[in-house]
This record gives sequence, C-alpha cells and structure tokens, in this order.
Amino acid sequence: MIPARAGSKRVTGKNVRPFMGVPLVVWSVRAALTSSLVDHVVVSTDDAQVVAAVEGYPVTVMPRPADLATDTASTDDVLADVDRTLGGAAGGPELMVLLQATSPLREQGLVDTAVERMRQAPEAARLVEVTHQALFTGRLAGGWWDPAFPEDTRSQDLPSLWYPTGRLYVYRCGAWFESAAAREERALALEAPRDRCINIDHESDFLWAEHVYRRFHSEYAFLESPADRSSRH
Repeated sequence: MIPARAGSKRVTGKNVRPFMGVPLVVWSVRAALTSSLVDHVVVSTDDAQVVAAVEGYPVTVMPRPADLATDTASTDDVLADVDRTLGGAAGGPELMVLLQATSPLREQGLVDTAVERMRQAPEAARLVEVTHQALFTGRLAGGWWDPAFPEDTRSQDLPSLWYPTGRLYVYRCGAWFESAAAREERALALEAPRDRCINIDHESDFLWAEHVYRRFHSEYAFLESPADRSSRH
C-alpha cells in the first residue's frame, strides 16, 4: 500500500514532484511491482495528480475518504481503510507492505526480504525497517543546556539511537487490524544503513536523495525505465 494524499504543507505537491525526472510516488510503485512476493499494489490517494502519475502501471488506485486525507488522519486509519476495502478478515491480505511515497530509494530485494522475515516469525504483528545514529543529546532546563553525557565523550562512545527509516513497514493484517493488543507487541526490526534511508520532508531532502542516488546508482538502476535513462542523456 502506497499512501499519497494531496496537501503537503512543507513541500507543495511533494508526491508528484520530479525526482531524477520521475514523479516521486512512481519510485515506490516501481519498488512494489518489482517484488516477487507482492500480489496487489494499492495507491491510496485523494490527489488527481497522483492518479495521473501512476496511470499505466498495474496498480489499484483507491480513492481516499475526505476524513482520512487530513493532517490529523493517522497512517493506521488509512491502512485499516484499505484492508476493509480489500475484504478485511473475510478475505483480505495476509500481509500488507507500507511504502511511503516520500522514500523513493529502496534496494533491490528489500521488500521481499521484509516479507520473508514476517513469514518466518508468525508471532510478529509487524516489521519496521530501522537505522541508527549516535547523537550527543541533552535537554534544556530553564534556558540552560544540560548534556546527557560528559563534554569529552567521544562520538564513537555514544549509544546508538534507533529509529524507523520511513522506507518500509510490513503488517500482519489479521493481528494488526483486529486486535488492539497486537499493536503493543514487539515489532520485528530490519536494520538498514543510515546513508541510504531517504525520507523527503523538506526541500533540502531532495538534494540528499539525488546525492545518494548518484553515489549508489547501481543499486537503484533496477527502478529506472529505458525512457528515464534516455531522458537524462
């Protein structure tokens, strides 16, 4: 499932902005379609430009209800809407892979690796791709900086902070949508290198994404079409 609503505040028209000459949302569509384990690709949107961008691809465009296209609507609610539309417990999908349109770069085989991990761990309700960074953190107290570590702490001695990359999530539909308790269960973690984990939220993120794309081009070339390559030469 690829959510791509209209109305981005920080980057206008973000989901259809060209990235390396291709609308941003299309990169996630292609990543889904190259997976050998994904049976059905759904784009959930309320944006006519997104619909036009994915036209010609073998995907189902699912209209997003107005109440799920607001700034306050949760991703879980959108996922549940898609699950219900596809049949829910009566005949919906076993697993649902979430690929956010704001993450255009995923390595070949990444989606299949995540799905296989979920199949091998039937007790897991979901999988989250994560990466890590060591940060010299602290807090502000009454206008004073209160560091969490001694000032002479070396960066290599700082503890790693792990966080979701935003590129990939997998949900076990029966457990996730039918049981609130399942959402409190431990999630499987799929580790990823930090320098590949692009999530475009600001204009400057496009520049970093282009750098990563060019630096590791051989790993993302499978997402290109011949027309993409010819248009850049």
